[in-house]
Order: sequence, then C-alpha cells, then structure tokens
Amino acid sequence: MHTNFTQPIKQANTAPIKAVIISAFFVALLITGGQVLASGKPVGKKRLFIIPAAAYFFNSTYWDRNGDYKKYDNNTHFGSTILSVNVEYGFSRRLSLLATMPFVINKISQAGYSTSVSGFGDAELGARYYVANINYNVYFSVQGNLVVPLYSSADGKSLGYGKLGTDIRAIGAGDISILSQKFYWEINTGFRQYLGDSGPFQLKNSLSLAYTLNKKSQVSVAGTSVYSFSDAKNALNVTNPLDVSNTKDFNFNQLTGSYSYSLKRNKTLFFSLSKFITGKNTGAGTTISVGYVYKY
Repeated sequence: MHTNFTQPIKQANTAPIKAVIISAFFVALLITGGQVLASGKPVGKKRLFIIPAAAYFFNSTYWDRNGDYKKYDNNTHFGSTILSVNVEYGFSRRLSLLATMPFVINKISQAGYSTSVSGFGDAELGARYYVANINYNVYFSVQGNLVVPLYSSADGKSLGYGKLGTDIRAIGAGDISILSQKFYWEINTGFRQYLGDSGPFQLKNSLSLAYTLNKKSQVSVAGTSVYSFSDAKNALNVTNPLDVSNTKDFNFNQLTGSYSYSLKRNKTLFFSLSKFITGKNTGAGTTISVGYVYKY
C-alpha cells in the first residue's frame, strides 16, 4: 500500500468516465437526502469538475412506520425537482474541495388542488483527503461535508430540516476483473448528524459497480441504504407530503442504474434511473436524473 502520491496523478485518470458514471448515482441521491459529488479516485492537482444536473423524484405511494406499502389518499401525487451545480477541485494530489448548490421545487397535486414550495435547498461544502492507494489502482479516502440550509419552513411547507449538519464518510474505489472483464467499483460509507432538537442521525452506505462498453459509453448499477434515527418518531405526513421537516425517523433502500456517453475527452452526458425498493416511514418513488460533466 502506498501512502505517497509522487506518481503523476494522470495514472488515476486513464478512464475519467468512471468518475462520471459514479457521479450520476450521487446526483440522483441528492433528491433523497443530499450528497456532495463523490468519486473514489483523485481528479488531479488543479483539475476542476463542474457538473450541472437535474433530478426529478415522483411518487404516489409510501411505506408506513411498519413497512406496509400504501397509496396516498385523495389521488395525491408528489413531485420534487432538483436543479444542482456540483463542483470538485483538485487542490493538491491528495486533497479535493467540493461544493453542491441545489435549487428545489416540491409540488403536490390532489383532486382539483395543487400547491408547491421552491427555493435553494441544503448547500454542501466539503473536502476529501486521499489517505493511501494500492499500486495507484485502488484508492482510500475520507471526506467531510458541512450542510448549510438556505431556506426557512412555513405554513406546513419545507425543503428540508432547516438545520446545520455535518457529514463524514470513508470511500474506497478501484478496478476489478470479473470473468476476464474489467469493472470499476466504489464503496461509500458514513454518517450525517443534523443539529437542533431531535436532529436526526443518519447512516448512509452505498456500493457501485461500473462497466465500460466502449471508448465512449459506460453503464453502472448502484445500491444505497439510508437509516435515519431520531427521538422524534413522527409518522410521514401523508396528507401533506410537502411537510418534510418533521419526518426524521425512517429508512429506505434504493437501486440506481446509470449510463454515460463521452461527447469529447472533457465533456460527458449521463442519465440515471433510481427506484426505492424497500422502506419504512418514507415515500416510495422513482428518480430520473440527467447531467453534463465538464472537466477543466
């Protein structure tokens, strides 16, 4: 295992599309709990990734506190759109700086009625430090984020908890051969703590596996789990899904499929589809995401 990064970092970027397809998964995850752009391999010193993205989550069903799958009353449908800009900058060979700025539009529609709330959501500022690597192929890093709400809640409408939060995680990533085929894997595990009364403590874990189809295209699958714990055991507000700030004790598991296409060496489009598969005290929905990656 190497603990120095004296080798030119370009060896970590021989397939930059790998970072793009994994990023697609985390952009999709923004809709369900916030996640600064993550990639397990260094971007390189003085390299800049800028990713504008759009994600849309929609549902008309949910899981109650017992995990029973149910449909909202009154033909209620919930939709949430996130327009975000995600940035990662290689400050050095070991250290990357990260930021995410989302704009959120939440809307519900019922029989003969609809209402919405919109505004900037939870901004995130973070840093990732690459601790060590194995033959410049497998990388290990730690990351810390600060969650900053840019909104206030009123009249039963909210874009989040409205509290400061901290997020700490460990990341491992690298290449692996399966049946003589080369894949890229990433494991991401960590926790988030929100401040304030009954601020939830959340455990987040994910596993991603990507496969390069050709020089321009790549596909991936990813699974993630989120477990949120709080003294506040309020049930999901199924009569007003716009009131999200009081639902702090819940869990869900999600699967994501992604596809990316390289337009040029430094420009890539990605698409992803995510689906909640199990949960408790949370909405059961689908997320569609699209994004554009520009690498300086």
